[in-house]
Amino acid sequence: MKKITPLIILGLFININAYAISLFNNDSTPLDQSMNYFIEQGFKIVAQDTRGIRTAYVLKKKKNYVGCRTESLSRKLICYKVTLIDND
Repeated sequence: MKKITPLIILGLFININAYAISLFNNDSTPLDQSMNYFIEQGFKIVAQDTRGIRTAYVLKKKKNYVGCRTESLSRKLICYKVTLIDND
């Protein structure tokens, strides 16, 4: 069991990172508004994940999603429009 646990943790870590990369791909166009703007517009934070020095947020309002993340060592948040794709 002691040998299997690190493999399970590594597998979960890789899956979470793959999700974060697909959520914030380089093809997305950054939005000009800040995360505070979207919160004032009625968006709610539905997910937050911190990995090292980078933090990512997912905001939701009805069926609209916005993703925000910190850039490098900066505390500045860059927000992107997120489109969810149903693979079914």
